[in-house]
Amino acid sequence: MAYKIAVATSDGVIIDRTFGSAEHFAIYEVNDKNFTLAEKRVPQKVGTEVEVWRTK
Repeated sequence: MAYKIAVATSDGVIIDRTFGSAEHFAIYEVNDKNFTLAEKRVPQKVGTEVEVWRTK
């Protein structure tokens, strides 16, 4: 069975962010014991962190 896993990253290489503060998402496809980079995505910015917290 195949899975897709997203990781949050600041530069598309190092996994070093939370999902809320990521500049990039690297999405990997995992099959058995193998994994491959399926795609990279840039999250859509909603507003500043302060603006996002104020809306909740």
